Parts: sequence; C-alpha cells; structure tokens
Amino acid sequence: LENIKEPQIKLSSEELALFSEKARALSLMLASNQDYADVLIFELVSHAVSLILNKKIFAQFNYPGWFAELIEKIHSAENIAVSVPEVYEMGGFSPPVMIKYFKKYTGKTVKAYLRDMKCERACILLGTTRLSTLEISTALGYDSLSHFNRIFKEYTGVSPGAYRKSFLK
Repeated sequence: LENIKEPQIKLSSEELALFSEKARALSLMLASNQDYADVLIFELVSHAVSLILNKKIFAQFNYPGWFAELIEKIHSAENIAVSVPEVYEMGGFSPPVMIKYFKKYTGKTVKAYLRDMKCERACILLGTTRLSTLEISTALGYDSLSHFNRIFKEYTGVSPGAYRKSFLK
C-alpha cells in the first residue's frame, strides 16, 4: 500500500486564489456566526468537485493517454480560448471520430465540454479578479459579449455580473 500514489490535482494560481479567498471569507463568517456560512461551504465544495471533474483526476484510469493529453492541453492557460475546430485539429482525428471519443470519455459533445470548461474558468475569473466581463469573455474566445452572457447565464442560472456580486457579500 505504501507504493500506491493518491491522485493529485494541480491548481492554477487563479484556482488557488479562489479557494484561498473563499477559505478566508468562510473563516471570518464562522468567527462571527453568520448564517450564510453554509452557502459558502457549498460553493467551496461545488468548486472543488467541478475542478476535479474538469481536470479529469480519473483520466489516468479511464482515458487513453492521447485523450488525457488532449484534455490537459485544452485546459492549459494558453488554449483556454480554443474552438471546436481547433480541438478537432489538436486531436488529430476527423470531427466524427473526435465527437465519438468525447461522447465516450466525457459524456459530452466537444462543444458542450468547451462551454462547461469556459464557464468554470469564467466563474474563477469573476470571483478572483477585477477583469471586466468583456475582458473575460474575450479571453475565453467569445466574439460577442451578449453571447457569452447568455451562455454563462444558461450554465450558472445568473448573469456574470450577478455571479460576481455574490462574491462581494
């Protein structure tokens, strides 16, 4: 048993900042017995689960090596604005084959996978930076702010502005 390594996940500086900020806020809330500390705990757990799923901690067990590398490449900071055609190109397979593999290994289409990944990154950026919604949407590869706002609201249930305000409480 001592030779078995537990899966580990590396956090980006943005992700680490988000957890640090939330932990600090939670500590202050618990010290002052504020009632909505449970909401913050839920947010922390939700973000942690999301990171685990997005980083595919289970990839080493479920994905072929080439697919795990592709997912890691897609999640890298330099590829965060990647488009669906670019994913097809990165994967080195035809679109129908890539679609088949994404459905098989993630349960999502390439488009849905990228949307979810970008919305999670937007959540992190909205909660940890002062970047404007336009700057975030542009960094994520969206050409239209209204399109980004609509996608984000469909994903989270709130607008990017409302999501950011929830961190300012």
